Amino acid sequence: MAATATTTMQVAGTKGPGFYFSKVVSYAVFVLFTILTVYPLVWLTYSSFKTDAEFVRNALALPQGLAIENYAEAWEFGKLGLYAINSLIYTTVSVTLVLLFAMMTSYAFSKMRYRKVSALLKGFFGLGILISTHSILIPLFMLMRNLGLIDTRFGITLVYLAVNLPLAIFIGSEYMKGLPDSLVESAFMDGASNTRMFISIILPMCTPVMITAGILTTLAVWNEFLLGFIYTGPSTRTLPVGIYSFSNAMNTEYGLQFAALMIGTIPILVVYSLFNTRITKGVVAGAIKG
Repeated sequence: MAATATTTMQVAGTKGPGFYFSKVVSYAVFVLFTILTVYPLVWLTYSSFKTDAEFVRNALALPQGLAIENYAEAWEFGKLGLYAINSLIYTTVSVTLVLLFAMMTSYAFSKMRYRKVSALLKGFFGLGILISTHSILIPLFMLMRNLGLIDTRFGITLVYLAVNLPLAIFIGSEYMKGLPDSLVESAFMDGASNTRMFISIILPMCTPVMITAGILTTLAVWNEFLLGFIYTGPSTRTLPVGIYSFSNAMNTEYGLQFAALMIGTIPILVVYSLFNTRITKGVVAGAIKG
């Protein structure tokens, strides 16, 4: 009893002024980070209901009224409906193809023979993560122009597929490496083909990493601006490019631009709020299994 009491007092004694000071500092940093993260969204929200005159007078002040017409005008004159449909098509097709090809490639890298060849090919895909998109803009533009893919939905979808595939393959292959090889061996002994085993065994077990890769690809494609700005035209533009059209060198329509930004931001906020736990779990699971 005496030893237990002494140990308890020693533990309690370690919580001195330094312990509580570090705790206060940690909470202060978390609160500051939260404010820096949330305030821009709050500012964007109420600024979308302001007129241009109100914004010029005081960019940080609350709106004197609710200029709801900003949303209607932005949607109509900015052709945001067309651009939102384009972004939805690009995102849906890109995510589907990325998941399909990434899971197939990850299975080949992780569970099939020829490990040395797989390691070499995986290294080439890894370069896709390291190489900046800006460094390939000009050669990629020349290639797409020669193939007649500029200002086509098919062309920009191929670009989004190529840009987002390496990360999905890396996440998927690291996750599949942690799956027991005995499952594959047992399936082969039972006479299952690679296709049957991939569809019936591997894919159901890879649901967490597929959700993670799908959400990351969705966020990347929906928010992408530069590639859509360069490789699309008036009828194939993405939503971020359409939002940018409200700003030019001579004039910026702040109310319409902020309303357009809110229109483009709301779907992403909804998706992230619904699946942020899935993202965290999938990334952690991939890290642990890798």
